[in-house]
Amino acid sequence: MRPLARDAAPAQAPEDPRQLAAQFEFLQRQLQGVDRRLAQLEQALVEAQQAASTVQGLAEAAGAQDTLLPIGSGVHVHAKVDPSAPVLLPIGAGYFTEGPAKDIVAALGARVEAITKSFQETSADAERLAQAASAINSRLESLSPQ
Repeated sequence: MRPLARDAAPAQAPEDPRQLAAQFEFLQRQLQGVDRRLAQLEQALVEAQQAASTVQGLAEAAGAQDTLLPIGSGVHVHAKVDPSAPVLLPIGAGYFTEGPAKDIVAALGARVEAITKSFQETSADAERLAQAASAINSRLESLSPQ
């Protein structure tokens, strides 16, 4: 916080409804950002779980599996997937690691755990923000004329 200039008005009291309303709006914007983050984490979690399940299913298959491979714009090609073939796992920045299906399933499991932990922490942040916003809203209601 920056210091007040000599001729600046004194800081508003915490009971000032305008200041409380500004704090409430600020918390609401923060809560919206946290909600967007939760949606992103939820999507990442579902994708990692689906990928792990798919790789596990392919690894347990007896022989090559026929599948449709998406190539973009809703277009698919028929392909055969060899369960003994190595699987590629993105590690970020356009790089991949290659390994047997069981290792990739384990890596995806670790990714699911990390995303779940982040989701739980972000949910706790959202709860704290919601509680703070609710407290401010209650205080605003008590200050408003009946």
